Parts: sequence; C-alpha cells; structure tokens
Amino acid sequence: MAGMTVLGITSIKRSLCAATMALFGAGGALACGGIYTVQLDDTLSEIADRLYKDVKVLPILHRDNRAVVGDDPDELRPGSKLKLPCIDGRPIGLEVAIDVTNPPPAQVSVPQGTERSEDVGVINLVTAGDFTPFTDRALAQGGMITEMVSLAIGQAGRTENFRINWINDRTAHLDPLMREGMMDLAFPSYRPDCATLRADPLCQEFLFSDPMFELLTLLFVNKRHPIPFSQDIDIEGKTLCRPEGFSLADLDRADRRWISEKKITLVQPLAVQDCFAMLAAGDVDGVAINEFTGRAAVRDLGLMEQVEALEGRALAIETLHALVHKSHPRATELLELINSGLADIRKTGEYQRVIDRHLPQFWSSL
Repeated sequence: MAGMTVLGITSIKRSLCAATMALFGAGGALACGGIYTVQLDDTLSEIADRLYKDVKVLPILHRDNRAVVGDDPDELRPGSKLKLPCIDGRPIGLEVAIDVTNPPPAQVSVPQGTERSEDVGVINLVTAGDFTPFTDRALAQGGMITEMVSLAIGQAGRTENFRINWINDRTAHLDPLMREGMMDLAFPSYRPDCATLRADPLCQEFLFSDPMFELLTLLFVNKRHPIPFSQDIDIEGKTLCRPEGFSLADLDRADRRWISEKKITLVQPLAVQDCFAMLAAGDVDGVAINEFTGRAAVRDLGLMEQVEALEGRALAIETLHALVHKSHPRATELLELINSGLADIRKTGEYQRVIDRHLPQFWSSL
C-alpha cells in the first residue's frame, strides 16, 4: 500500500479563557503580563496551561512567585496575587497589565537558581488525568495506579515526603520536567521493547520500575464503517487516532513500523474523547488505546451503539511503570524505593485489594 503522511495534530486545544482576551493600553500597544488573582481550586500548573497554553513555563512562574506560593506550586491561597511575566505575548487582559513593546524571549528550561526537587527534601512525582481507571483526580484515590504508587512509597517509609503533581500536558512530563530535574518520578508509562527499540528516547534516557499492571491495547472502530483487523497489513493506509502524549511504541515496534515507514496516518488530538468524537464523525478509521480508557470514553460519550472494540486481536499487551531519568543523582535509590514498596504491598495483599477496589467498580460502570 502507498505510504501515508504521519500527522501530529496539536492544534486541537482548549478554547481561550476569558482572562486571556486582548487588552489594549494607551496608544494601542498590546498589554502583556500583569497581576493574577488566585481563584478557588487554582494550581500553578493549571494557570500555566490555561493562560500561557504551555505548562513548560511552570518553573518560571514558581520562581517569580515563590514568596507568595512557597515550595508547593499546587498549593495556592484563593485571593492571593501572582505576578505573571510576559512570555511570547501571553498572558493578556490581566489586572495592572504591563505594557510590553519588546518582551524578553521565553525561557522554558529550568531558570538559574530554580531549586531541583531533591534540594527541598520532597520526592516529586508527576502524573496526568484522562487515563481511567488508572490516573485521574476525579477518581477515588486518584485512580488505581496512583493509589498503588502512594502505598508503595508509604510502605517504604516516605509517607510524609512525597508529593503527586497533576499536570495534564503529558508531553511536558519527560521534557522539561523530568529531564531538567523538576520532577523525580513520572507514572504511569508504558515500557517499550528496548531490546529492539534502542533508539527510543524512553530507552535511552529513562529507567523503569517493576511493572505495576498489564493491559491490552485494542483498536476501537465505528460499527457503521467497520474495518477488518486479522493481520497488520489490514491497517496499512488507514487513519488511526491516539491522544497526544501517549506512547507510540506499539505502533512502531520492529515488526510493525506503521509510523516510521508511513504506513498509516496518525492523528493526535489533546484528549481521549477527541479521538472518539472523530471516530463517530468518520474522520478516523480507528482509535488505538488501552481497553479500559477506551471503553470509559465510549461510555462517557454515549457511543456504545456506534463504537466497538475489536477484541479478537490486541494491538499490544503492555505494562505500566514508574520511570526516572538516568541523570537523576538518586535514580537507583528512587527505583529501589518504588520496587521495594511494590514488592511489600504484593506480599501483604494490599496490591490485590487496590485492584479489587477499582476494577469491579470500573466494569460495573460500563
């Protein structure tokens, strides 16, 4: 089949918040930056995502507001005032806006003087939502994997010294948050087959914990426009969807090469539900995602009569892990912390009890 172009559709983003509407000062110059009043349930990472459309500015906002925020960027007091700098023309429309004709260039790496997480004596973990039933702030205990990680670290005696940071821009987890040392551990992550994918950035730069859970990745299709999937060649020439920030290793493994050899068109919107909305509209041929998150999205969108999972052949069988960057000065210690804690909760039976608390509830909700 003729090769298809791989598309990274990153333009499907959240609509602009009213707080970022254009505000013009004297002489018509665009006013950028200014004072932001913290609202109930705000976090610094959410402010970075909403007002700058780039969570990578988080360390800059934290550095500039440490006197107000303190060490925890996600513990903000409603009513407190933050000074938000102008970066790439954002944010605009703020109180006491600053007239910036020639704003300084944005800096998205760790600013000089920014404390690494080990300097403040807290293990910082980063995860994201929209990954039912494994990680989501709306789920009990933050989801099944979040509870496992919390129990594993607690079992190892670090209950008072770790913090879970929720940053839904998955593309920022590895770079810059992990690469620059702003976060110590990330979870959950699929582990590529590093024996055959040595060039994969995950294999080159990160170390993986022991597996926490095994799951199937399935192909979800539109019942009105079904496609066969008895062998890989059936998918060549098709358009598949997988949300931005989710691993692509299974789509480009050594015996498949759907992406690197341009055998498919890959669409990557921001959210899981975006993929299924495209599938229902006929804009993509299939959604490639784990069976749990996929089934939850089908349920939430009311697409049970229109979308089905092809259960006869899995795209992949994968495991979920925590990971740490190889350059981290305590990489070995952190992995041992997670692995020993996982071993302990398996031995005590708490690991199975976590599964028994989450999975029956998930299946009963479908």
